[in-house]
Amino acid sequence: MNFTQKIKEELASVSFDSACCRMACLSAFLRTSGSVFTRGGKVGFSFSTESARTGEYFDGMIGKTFSLKGKESVGGTRGKEKYTYEYISSGTAEILAELGILVISNEGISLSADIDRYLVESECCKRAYMSGAFLGGGSCTIPTEGARRTGYHLEVVFSYYETAHAFAELLAEFDILAKLIERKNSFVVYVKSNDEIQEFLSLARAENSLVTLADTVVEKDYNNNVNRKINCDLGNISKQVAAAARQIEAIEIISSTVGLSSLKPELESLCRLRLSDDCMTLDELAKAEGVSKSCINHRMRKIQQIAAEIKN
Repeated sequence: MNFTQKIKEELASVSFDSACCRMACLSAFLRTSGSVFTRGGKVGFSFSTESARTGEYFDGMIGKTFSLKGKESVGGTRGKEKYTYEYISSGTAEILAELGILVISNEGISLSADIDRYLVESECCKRAYMSGAFLGGGSCTIPTEGARRTGYHLEVVFSYYETAHAFAELLAEFDILAKLIERKNSFVVYVKSNDEIQEFLSLARAENSLVTLADTVVEKDYNNNVNRKINCDLGNISKQVAAAARQIEAIEIISSTVGLSSLKPELESLCRLRLSDDCMTLDELAKAEGVSKSCINHRMRKIQQIAAEIKN
């Protein structure tokens, strides 16, 4: 089960006691996974989901809120089933109007693409709307072991620009600054900040998934810090090896020409110490010579200067 499925499994267990929150959740869910149709002079609606639990969850919610039972059908192949629930009666048009999806007027019935602000007046209803939207058209990916390029990404897909734009504005009320793009005739509202994704999951009441994400963030930060330290250590080792090679080259030039005994005693001592162990660090050389690291640096620069003068 991937992270998106875990979130949806958790959200499909959330119970809304108030009718207003159920209606907000239902409206968002139908916006992202439902469709409206007419048959025999009646207006009906349906929704499809790949999760049997989600299907039962919303069918139960519709029954509790509007005393309406859906007709279930299962399609697709084994392992990739699609559960469809269909609702049609003399009152389904009015239900869709209550959910802000249809507008009924003297001129007839029309589809509304905007989010009915009446449905999301209170904070609890806004949070319920976020939950329903994710259950219908949401997905979320987080970094996982072995997936090098997987980052943080949460999105909700809508059929209409107006709905997507209104949803992005709703998120902005909670300081979640989502972006909106068009993708294959759909409109996608998304965030890539792990902080904003955590906020979304918290608001949508996916507490267990929030803990999973928080643990992932901590683990990734720890691994990044370890990798940075390893890379830094490797870089320092490479520099030390290159510096030691240059020092030994300078010492060998002096040794093969004027001889190490021509140097001042402290320089000769350092040369012989370096030749005895090319892996010693400057700190180790300083400790062995009984001087400071800066003093060793100064003496090494002097040795390299003498070798350069001889070479030229």
